[in-house]
Amino acid sequence: MDLSQFQQPQFLKTLEGFCLMGTGLVAGITTYITLIEVPARANKSPAYQLENYHELFPRAAFLMKNFGAFLTVVTIATAVLTEKKRWWIPVAFVGGLGPFTAVFIQPTNSTLMAAQDGTKVKGELESWGQLHSVRTVMTLFGFAGATAAVLDV
Repeated sequence: MDLSQFQQPQFLKTLEGFCLMGTGLVAGITTYITLIEVPARANKSPAYQLENYHELFPRAAFLMKNFGAFLTVVTIATAVLTEKKRWWIPVAFVGGLGPFTAVFIQPTNSTLMAAQDGTKVKGELESWGQLHSVRTVMTLFGFAGATAAVLDV
């Protein structure tokens, strides 16, 4: 397949810009959750924390799962089309979010979504916040990698 039609300089710059903005958006969202939402909820009762989780999680999961998958595909395309090896760094970190979530966080998500009594899942609520911190670090490394790729550093 001839990829030259997709390797025009303006198209590649646009693709790189989109990936940089996308990784920055994901890093910003996850950082906000880690630094603001999780600590704010920690001061509330387990019942409130679980109610808040039930209200917010489905919306956030839908957005992050779909945008994350799309961003991974676009970032892979950017790595292939630009032929810049640096783009494989954000691919690894952004693309790794789905598998990390599926293996390490999904069991906790399932437990919390099924729970009706916050006092019985206090440990899971705390664990979720800690596991989410790992995702935050992954997104920050992904954004840093995208920044380095765009700037050619």
